[in-house]
Amino acid sequence: MPVSLTSSNYLYNLEIPHVLLDTGSDGSHISRNIANHFIKYFGFKIDRKKVYRLTEAVGEKHSIETFSDISVTIGMENDTLTISDEFSVLPTEKDNNDNDILLFILGTR
Repeated sequence: MPVSLTSSNYLYNLEIPHVLLDTGSDGSHISRNIANHFIKYFGFKIDRKKVYRLTEAVGEKHSIETFSDISVTIGMENDTLTISDEFSVLPTEKDNNDNDILLFILGTR
């Protein structure tokens, strides 16, 4: 799914295969492997002191750091949704084949 990210008035485009819209969550979350991409290629700043205990779609977890004030637009052409949020970063988990799982959850509440 095409995703556009805006931070400090810069626009970045990337393709993320799966994005979950959680209409019951007031928080947005990404996995550390995606956060590494944001830092390396887009220069996004991360707050390592801001961590949370999470209980929503991600289950019982603790975030390890946070991105603040990032706007995300998902969709194509005239069918898009933009959410400005803080993103809690979660440790990257592995699937059954020992591959990294890409986690990108947008809370919309």
